[in-house]
This record gives sequence, C-alpha cells and structure tokens, in this order.
Amino acid sequence: MARHILRPSALAVGLVALGCASESPEHPDRGEAVEARQPIVIPSGFQHQVIATGLSQPTAMAIAPDGRIFVTQQTGQVRVIKDNALLAAPFVTVTVDSVNERGLVGITLDPSFSSNGHVYLFYTSTSGSAHNRVSRFTASGDVAAAGSEVVLVDFPPLSAAGNHNSGALHFGNDGKLYVAHGDNAETAHAQDLNHTFGKIHRFNADGSIPTDNPFYGTSTGLARAIWAYGLRNPFTFSVERASGKIFANDVGGGDPEEIDHITRGSNYGHGGGPSPVPPVHAYPRDAGRCAITGGTFYNPTVVNFPPSYVGKYFFADYCSSQIWSMNQDGTGVAVFADDSNGELNNPVDLDVGLDGSLYYLQRGSGAKVGRIYVAQPACATNADCSDGDVCTGAETCVAGQCQAGTPLSCDDGDPCTTNGCNAATGCAYTDNGQCCTSSATCNDGSTCTTDACVSGMCQYVDNGTCNSCVKIRSQRTNNYLVLDAARKVVPGGTQAAAQIFEKVPSGTAFKFKSSSGDYLRVVANDLTMDATSATAAAFAEYDCSSGGLYPNGKGYAALTGAAPHWKATSTAGPIKSGDGGNGTSCVTGDATSWERFYLETTACGSAGPACGDGACDAGETCGSCAADCGACSGTPAKLTLAHVSDSGGWSSAAGLTDGNLTAKVSSAASPSCATYDLGGTYTLSSARLLEDNDGAWHTDTWKVQVQTGSGYVDAFAYTDTPSAMPAWNTVDFADVPGVSRVSVCMQNVGGPVELAEIEVWGFPDAGPVCGDRACNGSETCASCPWDCDTCIGSQLGLDARPSNTACVAGDGAIDPPDLLSDHPCFTSVANPPALAPGVIPYAIAEPFWSDSALKSRYLALPDGTTLDVKNDGDFELPPGAVTIKSFQWQGQYFETRFFVRFTNGTYGAYTYRWSDAQDEAFLVDPIAGASKTLAGGHVWSYPTEAQCFECHTSAAGFSLGLETRQLNVTQLYPSTGRAANQFDTLNGIGMLSGNLTSLPPFPPHAQPDASLQMRADAYLHVNCSNCHRPGGPGYGTADYRYDTPLASKNICDQESILTDYPGLALIEPGAHEASVVWLRMSQRAAGFMPPIGSKLADGGGAALLEQWIDGLTGCP
Repeated sequence: MARHILRPSALAVGLVALGCASESPEHPDRGEAVEARQPIVIPSGFQHQVIATGLSQPTAMAIAPDGRIFVTQQTGQVRVIKDNALLAAPFVTVTVDSVNERGLVGITLDPSFSSNGHVYLFYTSTSGSAHNRVSRFTASGDVAAAGSEVVLVDFPPLSAAGNHNSGALHFGNDGKLYVAHGDNAETAHAQDLNHTFGKIHRFNADGSIPTDNPFYGTSTGLARAIWAYGLRNPFTFSVERASGKIFANDVGGGDPEEIDHITRGSNYGHGGGPSPVPPVHAYPRDAGRCAITGGTFYNPTVVNFPPSYVGKYFFADYCSSQIWSMNQDGTGVAVFADDSNGELNNPVDLDVGLDGSLYYLQRGSGAKVGRIYVAQPACATNADCSDGDVCTGAETCVAGQCQAGTPLSCDDGDPCTTNGCNAATGCAYTDNGQCCTSSATCNDGSTCTTDACVSGMCQYVDNGTCNSCVKIRSQRTNNYLVLDAARKVVPGGTQAAAQIFEKVPSGTAFKFKSSSGDYLRVVANDLTMDATSATAAAFAEYDCSSGGLYPNGKGYAALTGAAPHWKATSTAGPIKSGDGGNGTSCVTGDATSWERFYLETTACGSAGPACGDGACDAGETCGSCAADCGACSGTPAKLTLAHVSDSGGWSSAAGLTDGNLTAKVSSAASPSCATYDLGGTYTLSSARLLEDNDGAWHTDTWKVQVQTGSGYVDAFAYTDTPSAMPAWNTVDFADVPGVSRVSVCMQNVGGPVELAEIEVWGFPDAGPVCGDRACNGSETCASCPWDCDTCIGSQLGLDARPSNTACVAGDGAIDPPDLLSDHPCFTSVANPPALAPGVIPYAIAEPFWSDSALKSRYLALPDGTTLDVKNDGDFELPPGAVTIKSFQWQGQYFETRFFVRFTNGTYGAYTYRWSDAQDEAFLVDPIAGASKTLAGGHVWSYPTEAQCFECHTSAAGFSLGLETRQLNVTQLYPSTGRAANQFDTLNGIGMLSGNLTSLPPFPPHAQPDASLQMRADAYLHVNCSNCHRPGGPGYGTADYRYDTPLASKNICDQESILTDYPGLALIEPGAHEASVVWLRMSQRAAGFMPPIGSKLADGGGAALLEQWIDGLTGCP
C-alpha cells in the first residue's frame, strides 16, 4: 500500500485501514490543553516538554545555530519558533501544489548559516507542470529577504500520482547538498539511472552537479546527480556529523520499513536490479506500525542524554506514534518514547538540539514541536553546575540550566583490563583477570603453530613444522648467522646472505641442517657447520614469547656443550655457548655482550648456500657440485671427443687422439661444421682452439657451439688474423651445464684447406642435485626444501579441477539452512570441520585485520565456470560461486561466514555462530546480527548482511581477497599434500580466465626485508581501499589502492573532510601523531577505522604506518 502521510484526507483513507490513529471521524481531535494530557512514556530520568504548538500540517524542521527552529508546513509556509514561541509571521511563503504528499516538504540550513543565512527548501512548484524544486532563500532576521529566492534544481514533471514524493535534504560532511526524491509511485523509476525518481541525489551548494558523482560520466542531465538508487520513498534521512554516515528511512509499502546506509552508487533494491544493499534495520507493518518517518543520529556537541545513548540512531513510525533507538549496526533496537493520549501523535521528523535534547515534530492532532531531555539543575555560573567528578566532563551553565559535560572516554583497547574512571584523577585501568598468563593454556588447534602468551593474550606463531626452512637471527642487533672461512657460524650477516637451515626434529629437540647436508654442532663453545646427523648438536626449544623479546617467540639452546643461550665475543666474532650462569634462554637482564638468537621462518629455497647458486660455498667441490665448479678450486679434465657428423665443406676428421682433433676444410662452403659427442653430459669449463695452416695465412672465422638439452648455443667465436706463428686461443665457457655435444664451425675466407685442433675441458655432471635451484625429477618440498620454491613453480598443487555440484549458490530465493551441519558445502561440523568435495582452500598474502583471529578460507565454483581476472588483478565471482571464511579464537571455531554470488548475478552474505561444544553452528539473524564473548573476555560481533556490504562494495568488485596479488603465494593443498603457488594452480586446472598476468604478491606488513612503502601500500589497500577508491562509498577523494602512487592517493598533506580531527591531514609527513589515518586505525574510540569487523586496534599495522609516516620527508 502506498504511504500517505502529508494530507489529512490521505491519512484518513490510507492509514485507518492499517489500524493507525488518524485525524478522522473515528479519531476526533483529542483536545489542545497540554496540561490535561498524560506525559508520553519515556525512560526513567527523562522529561518531556512541549516547545510550541499552533502548527498546521508540518512536514520537516531544522534547528539553527542560534536555537531557532524552522518548520515547514505542507501548504507552503516556513514557520519560526524562537525562544520557545511560534512567531506570527512566516519566514517565507511559497506557492505549492499540496495534493496528497506534494507541497513544501523539506528544509535544511547551510553549514555556514550563521554568516550567510542561507535556507534551502524542497517544494512542489506549480510553475508549468507540477514538479519538485529545490530553492535557496536568504534570511534577514526572522524572515527571508525579499526576492532572495534562487532556484537551484527543477526536477522533471510529476505524474498524476501524488504520493511517494519524499523531499528531505541535508548537507553532508563533504559540503555537498543531498536531496531525497521518491519514485512518484512508479516502481520502475527507482532502477532507471537516466531518471531522477526513487533516488538520493548529490549537488553542489549552488545546484550544479559534482563531477565525481558515481554516474556523472554515464548518465545525462539531472540524472548525473544520482548518488544512490533503488529507493521507494526515502521520506527522511540523517547525516552523522562524526563520521559523515547517511541513514535514510525508506517507507516500504508491501515490503518492510527500512533504514538504509546510503553509500556512493549503491542500489537498495526497490524495483529489482542487481546486487541490492540490504538494510541496516527493517521491520514489518504490524503492531500498529505503518510508515517509518523521522530519523536522526545522537552525537551532539553538548551531550544531555546518558553516555550510553551517544552514537545511537533514533527513528519514528507515523502510525504507532513511537520513537525507537538503535545502535548503528542495527542491533539494540528498543522503544524510546511511546505515545500516550496523543502526546506523540504521528511524528514526522526528529532532530537533536544544541542543548543535547531530542526534538520531535508532531503532525497529528495538536501539531507541535516537543523535546525529550534529562533535566539539569538551575544555575547562574558554571561553578553552580560542577559535580566534582572529572569523569563526567566539565559541566557548564547555559541559559540558566546546567548542561552536562562530555564524559571521558576511558578505553585503553586492552581486553586484559577493566576500563574505569576515578572521579578525582580520571581514567583508570585495572587487571580484569580474564587474560591468559605465560602458564595458561593456549591452543589454536594447529600443528603449524606454537602457542604462546604475549601481553596477556594467547598468540600463535609458526613453529617451523609446516615450513621447515629457517634462518637464525639475533634478537637485539638483528644480525643473521653466516659461515666464516673456517666454517664457524658467526653473527654479522644480512638477511639475504644468511645461512638457510632445515629444522629437523630430533625427539623433542631439533637439529639444523644446511643444503650441503652438513649439520650444526658445538665444538669448544663454537658453532660449526661440519657435523653429520649423528654428531650434530640437538637444540632445545624455549618459549620466549613473554615480554616480546623474540618476535617469533622461540629461543634455542644446545643440550650438550652449551648453556641455554649464546654469547658473541664481538659483533663479528664466534658465538660462545657459555652464558656465565645467567640463567635461561629467555633472560631479559643480561649484559650487553650477550646475544639472544631465535629462528626466523623463511621461504624454502629463497637463500643460503646451494649447489647452482654460482658461488663456491664452503665444502663445495667440483665433484659434489659440478654446477658451481668454475667458481671453486680444482682442475677440470680434458674431455674425449667422438666424431659424429660433418656438414658443409668439412671432410672426415683425422688424427683424433686424446681429445685433440685435426680437421680440414675440403671446400669453401660456408659455414662448415664438424660435430663431436662427449659420451655423456658435462659442465664445460673452457675450450681452446689451435689453428694450423696450409702454408699460407688467411683470415678465418671460427665458432664453437655446444649442444645442451635445450639445443645448440654459441659458446665461442674467434677470428684469426694472419700471423707468422699459430697460437692457442682459449675461451671460458662460464660453466655451461648439461652439454652432450660440441660443434666446431668455420667460415673460410682465404683458402680451401685449413687445419685445427680443439680441446674441451670440463667436469662430469653430477645429475640432479638438491640445492641446484631446479626442480629435478622426483624432487619434492619434503625431499629438498631448498629447491621447493622452484618446484612449486612447475608443479601444481592439484592435478585436476575437482568437480563441484554440491557447494553452489542458488538464486537467493531460499534462505540458507539454520544449521551449518545441513549446509551442502559441509560434510561434517566439528573441530576441524570437513568441506564438501570441490571446495578448495585458499590463503592470502596480507589478511584483513580481524582482532588477530585465525582465519581459514575456501572457494567453490560451479562446474564449467571460472574466476574472471580483471586488468587490475581483481577476481570476479561467476554466478553460483561460494566463498567461505571460518574464524578461530584460541583454537575454538566461533564463526563461519559465507559470501556468495547467486545464479541471478546478485550477491549475498550470511554467517553462522558456532556452539561452545564445537559440534554445530547456527545461522545468525541477517538483520539483527549477534555477539558473543570469546575466551579472555573479548566480545565479537557477528555482522548483519547490510554490514557485510559496507565492506564488500561494488567499487571493489564485491568479493575481497580474491585478487592476483593476494593469491600469488604458496598454499598447502591437503588432498595432494603439495604446497604450490595458488595462482599457478588455479590457472593450471582451468579455474581462471581473463588477464592472467602474474603480479608480485602483496608483501606482508610484518616482512622486514620488503620495502616500507610497499608494505604500507599493501596494508592500506587491504584494510581501506574497499571503500576509499574511485567509485567507493568512502568520503573524500582518497584512493588507497596498492597500485596508486602516493602522489595520486590524495592523502599526503590532504586535510580530512571530517570534523573529528579538525585541521589535521590524512598523512602528515614525519608526524604519525598528527596523521588522521594513523589516529583512526590505532585506536578503537569513536571514528575508528576500519569501522566494521574489529574491536581491537591492530598494533602491528599501527607500528608499520607509524614507521612509514615518520620516514616521509615530504609529499611527492
């Protein structure tokens, strides 16, 4: 049913049938005597006051900085309430068409109203065909200056329908004028981006259209002003001044009443269309409710309500005459004010006054403006108001009434403490006893991590069993262990030069093995690399996570021949194992000459001495590593040549003895070649050629070619100059491996006959060698970790694409099952759960911050479909695709989240909450969401569907994490036991299409050897760019995408458009503490970022951005 709330006749017809109170014969006027009415029902401690009566058919109001209230009346008058009295003279009167819902229906004041006096109105003009208009007037005292109207916008003519007119307008935090326009009772209008109805528009203050609007380049005319679409009748909306967030109240008709979070370019589903954004909150037309009306955020400069109300959103329903409050995530919906005997009859607008009171505009019988407030004592000075409690803020005296101060926000972001406030000293934090200690049990259920307790919270670090390659690094000086000339392990190396070890279990301890097969051992308190497995030292592993001395949380000490930690006699000297009785491997108070060492997990094969690295590594010989033989000492052998064939003008070879060859050219054919077999594969070190002559000297060109497994390559070229004496000419082959044949070729210039001798020198190839940086034969990551990354490049994680017929998204018409155990993508729900065949695990290079929760990710595509890789590397899900993400906290699953693309092309999101018994998970209400207190007292919020789409934006392609730079990393595939590159694997088994260019992966933000700029770019891309990018819903022009250079990100020395950090730049080079980006993400007070999915600040991310910002010397 259409919503009719503006004309009394419409109310009688449209609302009585719904059971709503209305001004009709069945519901006569209840009287004007305010004193005779019972007060409205409001929470204890609140009071109610009628500000002014005498209004006629009011529609909207705006509160000026000087306290005046401007009220629009449907029939064309703007009335002014001043000092709690309705002035007799209207501010202005405009000629309007007031049929049905048309008329003067919207008003807002310019952000600079105090200086320019500009008032903006939305009304239905009778000039020409009836149409809606936005005009600006200029105040002169309490009336508009004569002739001051400036017409800013004339919308297209209206149809015969008089309803769904809307008309709310407000300025956003970006200084733009936002205007709501109903669908004019034509549903199809809402989805038509060339039509202005059913939209929220965005204009400049002068009525022109901003060029950065989402459809500016694709629509024409006024349609270029469209900001959001798919709305039915957005009767009111409100802008939160702290964040710039916009909530619109869209009247539902046959659909539920909705509160929508309005974001750039988004579709809210009225009239169909792709990918509608779900509402933040919705309710049906029941219990006397019929139409959602006024709405406002409670976030005033002067707070009158108790602190628990700050940040809440208030909204009203026209028929039930109630006002509700709710949290901005749609939770905590509760009745705040209820009608009693006509005291809150048909509210149409809400606003928050300068005094922190909630003002409402009542349209029904006894139309008036009222306020709800908490009474404050009478006063003469500020001193009369002080309660002596610094926690409540500084109280002030305003107009004879005490006004509450802004309470202290006491939250240190530490889940291990109880936040409190001392009335005399301010914020105070005490140990809440809920967090673990170093003796507490932490268990994330993973065999690849070791449990630890850091700063009172359970943490899990790589224990080396799933990636067995490590480097050894000093805790204090960041030196790495390398080998000296005597093959002693000493500190002082860089990460790139560090010795790479395989961590080999030895009972409960570990031994350390290099790529050459040697092990670490302790000899006379020195560490050397000359042991066998039998003689190697075994090292005990210590949990050193407490205190943060060891980033990976582990210390190591030899069980024999060494005390618990090592001592460096100098930064470049040998490591001594004796500690002089200083205690354990995790000591914190040792002398400066003592060093603590820990393991740093590294990609296998990425560094360290290896056969084939082109260097003569300690212990390498030509026999053990032919590939590096040229770099090592030793004498190569002269190889025996066996004649195979001739070409061109060569005659049969003669005088072939002991590697020497005499050959002749029988004609001047060019070129002329003779080929010889080496009898095996060799690494050639050098060759030399001796030219003889036929009694006359000629200028001849000679060439030596070698044949490897990849064909012939030129290895030597020589031009002979006539000389009185022949000479040997030698060439260095640069250790060409895998040579099986040699060809000698000559371009004869001077005569028909030439004689030559050739000698070839080299070493027998040792065959496939672990450590030669090649994927040889049956080598695997387990048998040769040093070549593992090379093998990954040529070996896929899966042999073929698994068939998937079960885990497929439907058309969205059927709700997901209530129990995760009934979901077709799971075969069992336990810890850990089992996924259906065809569901593929995946990992990402740099994860989104989620309060340090451990996450596992899965992907399922319908058979025959592919992920379409866009030019920027983003993946587009095909219809029917399913992505799954499960969250763990201290080894316990607590959430499994789905993001899907339905077969009709739209997207959906829903999530499940796990039971404490870990045997079932239950579907979370997609509108209300849910919360759960996890181990350690951490409160986790389960998102609503609407919240999911606040991050999964259309500008970012909806799916997040699925992009080339995130997936171009190694993933273990349990079905094959192989670790392989995900991008190569998905491409190799036919699951990718589009732009298959391999882009370097994002560097993890904690990876110290990656560029600081690149790490900062990656972190901002992952955590910010889904909203803050061209076309995204984030405010301003910031673009945090990884490939956008800093000069084009619009953040360096760019002032934030929001008002919570006035005057500060998003990034202030050299000053993280003055940079809004760092301030927002390093805390969890109001305005924190990212705004969803986290209640704990990301300490690691904050440290990265701090280091990056402080290192900037200016803006590019």
